[in-house]
Amino acid sequence: MLLPVAIFLFVASWKAHNLGVRYILVIYPFLILFVSGFIGRFLHFDISTLRHLKTKIKIVPILILVLTGWYLYSAISIYPDYLAYFNELVGGPDNGYKHLDDSNIDWGQDLKRLAQYQKNNPGLKVAYTWDAFTGASKLYGIKNVLPLNLQDRWWAEPSGKYAINTHALIRLKLASQKYENDRLNWRELYSPTDRIGQSFFIYEFP
Repeated sequence: MLLPVAIFLFVASWKAHNLGVRYILVIYPFLILFVSGFIGRFLHFDISTLRHLKTKIKIVPILILVLTGWYLYSAISIYPDYLAYFNELVGGPDNGYKHLDDSNIDWGQDLKRLAQYQKNNPGLKVAYTWDAFTGASKLYGIKNVLPLNLQDRWWAEPSGKYAINTHALIRLKLASQKYENDRLNWRELYSPTDRIGQSFFIYEFP
């Protein structure tokens, strides 16, 4: 099971672009089979041991119920933000942007909700990295879209209310490190007051 995983990882690392986990999705079925076999052997040994001890605990049914409940909870609680799902081991989807960004979290799925939020907050300014080449904001009637460049200094002297997507926050943080300018790093400097789905943070300044 691990041989095709190793071969495909080698080829993907050699030839594929570093643009997301989608390039290696084919390895997961093999990993699932490998781990399932390992866990199956482990549980068999454990159950046999418990039978020798004449215990009345039924581990397999309990384990299956717990894992099924966890699976259902994860699927239901993330609705409707399935694209930005992260498992509980990294703190769930609310912390996903701390580990990955770009298309792992945001494909514009929250633009409709952003448009509605802006209708309720007419002065809202939007910093959205994808809009430069998709023009998606026009489709939903989103206004006040800010340019993401260092010449426009809105990020240095913010005022009012802003909606910034996670990708922009990560890029601002990287720019702050590259240009040694802490004022770019909104993620560390400020705390959001609200959130739209999993891909937009709301910041408010007096």
